[in-house]
Amino acid sequence: MDWQRVLLVIDRFESVVKSDMFDLKQIYMRILEKERNSDYDGAAKERENATKKVDHLLAQLVEVLNIREKLNESHRVKFDARIEPMRTRIQSAVNCLRYTRPTPKVIEIDAEYNSGNIYDHLYEESTATYSVCS
Repeated sequence: MDWQRVLLVIDRFESVVKSDMFDLKQIYMRILEKERNSDYDGAAKERENATKKVDHLLAQLVEVLNIREKLNESHRVKFDARIEPMRTRIQSAVNCLRYTRPTPKVIEIDAEYNSGNIYDHLYEESTATYSVCS
């Protein structure tokens, strides 16, 4: 494959990575802000946006790495020198988003069980289940 065409692809990939990494940073900041404000639904939606952005970046990286196989050995060294910094940035973003706290699940308590003794419903259920017919 012609090295000039590969350079064009690498330059395009580099601009996509810069743009998407900026977007990921903004999404990450919104996730932290929403979690700080206990907006866990909003944080979960932002996490989904981040996942989509990461998936897009990884798909682009795979496409670019497939081009590497078509290069001769001398061009592969130059290719690796240009791609490796972007690959490590993508990997660090993936790791950063992977290790954010998971959004806690809010458990709704049934109003029927919320009144009085918390074990009353267990007693009623067990007597109804195991009652002996006389």
